[in-house]
Amino acid sequence: MERVSGILWEYFRFDCRSEQKRKENRKRIKSIIRPFRFVRPAHGVIVRNTLNEHGQDSTESGDDQCEKSGKAHKKPSDAAKGFCFWLEASSKRREEAVRSYIDACYGISMYAEQQNQAICHMLCTGCHSTCSLHFTRGEKFLQVPDRGESARQLWEARQQRKKNREQFEANRPEYENSIRRLMERIQNTLLVDLQPVPEKSRQGKMMGEAVWRAVYLEDDRVFLKNSEEERQNVSVDLMLDASASRMGHEAVIAAQGYVIAESLTRCGIPVQVYSFSTIQNYTVMRLFRGYEEKEKNRGILDYVAAGWNRDGLALRAAGHLAGQSSCEKRLLIVLTDASPNDEQRMAPVSGAVRGKEYSGDVGIEDAAMEVRQLKKQGIRVMAVFYGLDSDLEGARKIYGSGFVRIKEMGQLADTVGNLLTSQLRSGR
Repeated sequence: MERVSGILWEYFRFDCRSEQKRKENRKRIKSIIRPFRFVRPAHGVIVRNTLNEHGQDSTESGDDQCEKSGKAHKKPSDAAKGFCFWLEASSKRREEAVRSYIDACYGISMYAEQQNQAICHMLCTGCHSTCSLHFTRGEKFLQVPDRGESARQLWEARQQRKKNREQFEANRPEYENSIRRLMERIQNTLLVDLQPVPEKSRQGKMMGEAVWRAVYLEDDRVFLKNSEEERQNVSVDLMLDASASRMGHEAVIAAQGYVIAESLTRCGIPVQVYSFSTIQNYTVMRLFRGYEEKEKNRGILDYVAAGWNRDGLALRAAGHLAGQSSCEKRLLIVLTDASPNDEQRMAPVSGAVRGKEYSGDVGIEDAAMEVRQLKKQGIRVMAVFYGLDSDLEGARKIYGSGFVRIKEMGQLADTVGNLLTSQLRSGR
């Protein structure tokens, strides 16, 4: 019964362990378990081996086992088959309900359905094979829900966005000062890698081979000068942890993200900003601005925290988004608490009924592995750690020396500037 209770909790969110919940769900649980009474437990895997995913008889069923054991094999009853169909239908309804909830609260996918499925098929593998990804720009359906959990979440999100903006406006002088300081550090580090683009001009260094154009073609652009616009060689992705552990700090984190993005924008550095959080089995990647969307930095103030944080899968998704940059050097800066934690377990390994919990050392090891994979792809990963003392060791394991801790907003310019400088000069 304990094993069945665990399955019911993981897949149907039935809590059979407390007395109150057990009483509330008793009738429904009995109706779920009843079909098992018609399945003999002699072979233990009769339903799993004799029914395929559509509830049909499989040629690779328990018959082979019967030949080896010499015992008669009893096929599953209609009740057992019906239970399999019920599971499939129930799973589909639950999936549709979760997707509708995410669309309503976070916005519809920024990819077409087929494209999103292809991305999930590519990224949701290994220990994340039971998970999905949802990329969104926050664009909502035309019809907004007016009741239920979705409506409540939308109302709370609007209130938080309002608080973010009020806090930002109240401290605007401090943030502008942080932007100026960070700009100065960036110009002394990132801009070293930018090459000036020479162009024809009416003044500058004369091109001897082009003087004839002034004489015969009356073209006085026979000089070369360096363009004020420079060829971008570096792009930056900024990913914000938006899990529930960040609740209460949303206004500060939103402002941190804005300061970094605005500083990079004013320096002419392409920057892309997004947040991540996990709801049920969906890791939501909320894109606030793309590389070319220079006027959308204030959209970062829409940052709202909720749900869990499956850092490993989010880092994979960040690699996908950063892969859209054509720059030679790609930097990924993660604002994080370095404490991966998700209610959705890791996909079970061969022979296991349930996978490991995605938290603690397991989550940290997975996130650290994804950071290493990103580095192999040529993406330099850095982190701004904004969390508890107890999670500091996790930050070291995940990001190595490529992270810096901040405790106050006033430290942002100096710490991020130092981090960028060390990463660029190290050549890693």
